[in-house]
Amino acid sequence: MDTVESRLLGPEELLTPAEAAEVLRSSTDYIWKLCREGHLCHMRKGRLILIRRQNLTDYIAGQIRGGVQQ
Repeated sequence: MDTVESRLLGPEELLTPAEAAEVLRSSTDYIWKLCREGHLCHMRKGRLILIRRQNLTDYIAGQIRGGVQQ
């Protein structure tokens, strides 16, 4: 099914907290904490949290530069 949403943001660009934790080699609890404290941009639909791969990349880049991601 080809929808506007699938053309703009394919499923490969969205990560679950578990997938984001694998990328950061951390726990899912840490990812939830980053989301809850506003350090990692995410989208929420009910209890589901999804993180754009670009948001995770931006967070990592901010940490490497020594800056605080807001």
